Amino acid sequence: MVMKLQKKSITLIIVIFLMLVFSVMGTTLLIMQSGDFEFNLRNFELEKALYIAESGIEWAMREVADNFDCDFDGDGKDIYSGTVLHNLGNNQYRVDCACSDNQCSSSITLISSGFMSQESNYRTMRIVEVDITKGAFTNVLTGGDLFDWHNTKVQPAGSNYDVDIDGNLQSPRFEGRDSDTQTYPDEETSDDDLAIPGDGSRTIDSTSLPSIDMAYFEDYAVTGGKVYSGNKTFDKNDNLNNKGVYYVKGDVTIDLTSGNVNLNHTSIIAEGDITIIGDNSLAAKAYVDMSKHETFPNLATKNGDITFVHVPAGSTDKKKRDARKFDGLIFSKNGDVDINYINGIAVMGKNIILRGSIDLQYNDKYVDTAGFIQGTLSVIRWQEK
Repeated sequence: MVMKLQKKSITLIIVIFLMLVFSVMGTTLLIMQSGDFEFNLRNFELEKALYIAESGIEWAMREVADNFDCDFDGDGKDIYSGTVLHNLGNNQYRVDCACSDNQCSSSITLISSGFMSQESNYRTMRIVEVDITKGAFTNVLTGGDLFDWHNTKVQPAGSNYDVDIDGNLQSPRFEGRDSDTQTYPDEETSDDDLAIPGDGSRTIDSTSLPSIDMAYFEDYAVTGGKVYSGNKTFDKNDNLNNKGVYYVKGDVTIDLTSGNVNLNHTSIIAEGDITIIGDNSLAAKAYVDMSKHETFPNLATKNGDITFVHVPAGSTDKKKRDARKFDGLIFSKNGDVDINYINGIAVMGKNIILRGSIDLQYNDKYVDTAGFIQGTLSVIRWQEK
């Protein structure tokens, strides 16, 4: 009898001990899971606060792109500084804007604070700062990586190029018709590579192309032109005169195979490539919004290439150049600009390739900076409360 009671007592002790062990293990697991949940929640809120802060930067950059100042309230006073607080769902961002001088003539610093949830009582905050400067539109040609003119036309009677480029040129690499045996990208720029006919400086130096605010042009096209979804082809049957800004969410083809096309006071902005095919004539005049005193580019894209595929028809090189006549900016932020004959104003691209006969005469009257900005985004610090 005593033995049975002892066995039951030992069994009871073991059961109680195991219950305590399992209870401790269960509690530990719950604590670990709770910690993981808190950790994941913190990371989620940090990412969301960063998104909110970047949303504030995007809003501010679009505002700055219009007038390049900090006059967020639009009263024309104290344009060199400004602050705005906006709601984004149940959360908020605050943007502080400061110009480098009272006239906002050089650069602007934007600091955006993203709050989870309200500024007055936030759980998490992240801050994003961006410094921006006006786009550098002082060059007739800017090659972000390369300026290649070795395929331009040689006069039949001699070795002179049928090229005239009046204005400043800048690129980290130039490729011309020189005597060396190496070719791009291995060769170093020689004096002959820089001997580009025309007036103005030829500078071997890195350069930062302005950024193009595609949302600015898309929003403008909604009321001041037209927005196309997908790829779009324009030809002689399209009336492209005085149409404002055409924004295309895809590739653009300007087809000159069956006849001439005029882009009189119509700008084409594309999310994809812009390609000109055929040998008939294309004449483009920059669209000007007189109410805003803004001049828009002839052709522009952020990530696409701009390519003039065919040699235009004409009995002389001058007539061929005049068959590709542009009085505004041709621009690609991240793509190649490959031009085959042109009579134009200004060209900017990651890589500039010129072919045939070239006549470029820079005129800042037709090269406006509306819709273009420069800047890099960087997270400077974050806080939690």
